[in-house]
Amino acid sequence: MRPRCWDFVSAHAGAFGVQRLCRVLQVSRPACYRWLSDVQAVRRAQDQAPAAVLREIHTEHRENYGVLRVHAELRLRAHGQP
Repeated sequence: MRPRCWDFVSAHAGAFGVQRLCRVLQVSRPACYRWLSDVQAVRRAQDQAPAAVLREIHTEHRENYGVLRVHAELRLRAHGQP
């Protein structure tokens, strides 16, 4: 509905509760919960993307790369050749 409204509910739900915020802002609770679950799904996908890249690098190098080499590989991929 109104993105700023949903952002406000998301930011203050812990302090005031979703039900009270939805009542004060005159928005439906089911719509709010749908929006919150969509936002959480997007955040989960964004969190999993870097892990997939790390697994890819680790697998490409026959699982021999440690933290320092994986970090160097990430820098090469992000910035090209030094």
